[in-house]
Amino acid sequence: MAAVNLKSLSSKEIIEFFNSFDTVLTDCDGVLWMEMTPLYHSAEVMNTFQELGKRVFYVTNNSTKTREEFAEKCKLLNFKASEENILCTSHLAANYLKNISFNRKVYVIGKSGITKELEKVGIAHCGTGPDPMGNDLTTLSIEKDPDVGAVIVGYDEHFSYPKMVKAASYLADHDVHFIGTNTDERFPTSKSIVMPGTGSFVRCIETCSERKATIMGKPEPYVADMIKQKYNVDPKRTLMIGDRANTDILLGTRCGFKTLLVLSGVTHLEEVEKWKQSTRQEDRDLVTDYYIDTLGDLYPHLQKLKKEQKAQCEIARCAKRMAVCKYLKDLSKGEFRKFLESFDAVLSDCDGVLWREHDVIEGSPETVVKFRELGKKFFYITNNNSKTRVEILDKIRSHTYDAKLEEILCSSYLAAIYLKQLKFKKKVYLVGSEGISQELDAQGIEHVGLGPDVTEGDELDILFKFKPDSEVGAVVVGFDRHFSYQKIVKAATYAYDKNIHFICTNPDVERPSPNTIRYPGAGCFLSAIEKIAKRSAIIVGKPEPFVSEVIKKKYGVDPARTLMIGDNLNTDILLGQRCGFTTLLVMSGITTPEELASIKKNPKGSPILPNFYADQLSDILNCLPSRP
Repeated sequence: MAAVNLKSLSSKEIIEFFNSFDTVLTDCDGVLWMEMTPLYHSAEVMNTFQELGKRVFYVTNNSTKTREEFAEKCKLLNFKASEENILCTSHLAANYLKNISFNRKVYVIGKSGITKELEKVGIAHCGTGPDPMGNDLTTLSIEKDPDVGAVIVGYDEHFSYPKMVKAASYLADHDVHFIGTNTDERFPTSKSIVMPGTGSFVRCIETCSERKATIMGKPEPYVADMIKQKYNVDPKRTLMIGDRANTDILLGTRCGFKTLLVLSGVTHLEEVEKWKQSTRQEDRDLVTDYYIDTLGDLYPHLQKLKKEQKAQCEIARCAKRMAVCKYLKDLSKGEFRKFLESFDAVLSDCDGVLWREHDVIEGSPETVVKFRELGKKFFYITNNNSKTRVEILDKIRSHTYDAKLEEILCSSYLAAIYLKQLKFKKKVYLVGSEGISQELDAQGIEHVGLGPDVTEGDELDILFKFKPDSEVGAVVVGFDRHFSYQKIVKAATYAYDKNIHFICTNPDVERPSPNTIRYPGAGCFLSAIEKIAKRSAIIVGKPEPFVSEVIKKKYGVDPARTLMIGDNLNTDILLGQRCGFTTLLVMSGITTPEELASIKKNPKGSPILPNFYADQLSDILNCLPSRP
């Protein structure tokens, strides 16, 4: 198959195309965006690929940014991407030197993206920034640094004759490594101006040094090896998307990937038609399997596929939920043994599972001990944000449970480390309690708003007296027993600014109660602030993605061998479903037997049912034989 226009395919053939790959590798510039402008529907296409279960990785020859900076750009342009999903040539160059145990200095023709990646792996460097030519050659002074053992050439808007001289002089020593980030001759641009790319600089240094650079980026072997090693892709089930035939498409051809050329960047259809007619293998290798005008043209087809898949999944889910929602006490001895042997790690909610406020739930401490005796790892995962991890550890131990600090995740801690990971340097307006305040303090993050708001007067007085603090860069909402109208005004005012981070610890609308009193949770406070701020907050606690990522990264659990225990369908059990854990609902907290029975009768009314359920955690002890 050669250069098939996707628009010429029937609906059935388009679906077959989408089903032919599990992994998507995509170039960025010219495919997803032009500089800081996303191309039409490109973000929606890439995000939909992920929603359909495709693995998505961003593989760019751009050396001007670090992986972290690329992740920030993706987020800004609404692409769902993390640092781990990104492979850029600045990172590849640093990784290459690290892998050969390089311990000298690098002369860099390039930008801070390269130098920051070098610094991350502990490699010294020099050369970045302007190095202008004087009046004539007689003023050119070159002092070679004897510690330089490598030259890296990337994109450099300060490229100059003195830099050429220095690079070539270092490279006269053949023991000095010569690395080029990529060979892209020009940048894709929507204007008629030609923007020289890194390949132009690399070619120039190769010519004056009379040496060939080792190229890190597409389509050369190093990046191909990194893709296979890092992402463990099946070439036959992988799609490479790009706008440049001699890098993106050629890489796909060499690796045995399916290839899709988008005509929104460098390569034009006329060139493809010419290569198709050529008898030279070098030209034939540049011919893509498929092409399309822009990536966004895939969006309506993906939406149709998503709708069909959702309908099929809903039918399957209903049947599966009815089949797997099993009462623990109804299991046979063999079924219970199989259940017990199906997991190595236990993630447990606390309130409503292990205790209710100040009262231990009977039999729960003994059950946790039994888990540990059976060799299971046990972790405490709570949406409680009124305490710090240290305070929760004290409470756990006071209730006769055994725990270590590193076995505890609470939403106050999650809110603080979320901001730390963003390298947040401003001030937080806090709707919450001392638990969040102390966790923010532990990360060195300044905050205001803790405790009662003493602003006096009626609503008009509040409006005129409140002067927003320009240093506030985030709003964090948790459980706050001093919640008030004044706090709603201030939190919503800050959160209305899209440049201010809006974070909530957890969406629980109520807290487990030891009696019939209803205790509103953080989710109630959040709903009021979201409504007036006209924004949705990022939730760091269960069941949202951030806590899932922290759990997998921090504990290294195998989802297929992990049990999630909780009393709340909408947080604990939903988190387990999203992470692929086995789930056990205990009805000693939020969810009642009557509510579960109602959902089981009408499974279409709720997408959330556990794999197993029990009256309380100690039912596990009662199901155990006398000697395990």
